[in-house]
Amino acid sequence: MLLKDTDSCGTSSLMDLTNVNAIRASVLPLQEHIEAVIGMVTDRMKDEAHPDGNMGWLQDCAKEVDLMKRDLRALEAIREHLIEVLTNTLSFEDDDISVSKTGMRTLTVEVSQGMINQHLLTLTGAKKKGQVKEGEKFTIQLPEGTSFHTELCEPGNKIRERGLIRKFYESEKITDGDKVIMCEVSRGTWKILAAKSPEGQELESRLLKQRLDQLSDILGEKPLTPTKTP
Repeated sequence: MLLKDTDSCGTSSLMDLTNVNAIRASVLPLQEHIEAVIGMVTDRMKDEAHPDGNMGWLQDCAKEVDLMKRDLRALEAIREHLIEVLTNTLSFEDDDISVSKTGMRTLTVEVSQGMINQHLLTLTGAKKKGQVKEGEKFTIQLPEGTSFHTELCEPGNKIRERGLIRKFYESEKITDGDKVIMCEVSRGTWKILAAKSPEGQELESRLLKQRLDQLSDILGEKPLTPTKTP
């Protein structure tokens, strides 16, 4: 199946599956397990490596270690291929970017601790994909209603305004790894939301449907719908 529920709200995890950072991290647990088993086998081989040791068993272990190392290389190749498809074929980025049929843009940015410490909001992924540009003007509305005018500046592909970004981070209790959504409501006018807020979650559900429709068009299948928790 393409989709599988993983949270208590019944929201599908497909959005995570199309996020480059999620793909990079998704195979790490399996890689770590394989590396741990290789370590255990190697330790046992060292214990058995003496004149009276079972040479046949040692040879079998050596073969298994070689096979597991081959598996690790294969996993890395699979991961890199998925990332290549997402970035080059589907034009997804570390920062999720969606464009509606009317041309309105939605940018989802993962916030780092460094961004929080320096009161920065960076749009590197969107700039790399040509969805925003240096010097572009923004009118941004915070969740509590405050609006401000700002622009995208270098270096760092960051929003010039920092004081109100700090206010937003503090009021929405943004922490390292949280996602922030910038949603264009009219040309050059944006709303900014914490993805974990109720409004942000509702918006992510709409973005998920848009992503599913996009994938359906590519695959030539009937429209997909997120699986719901019974």
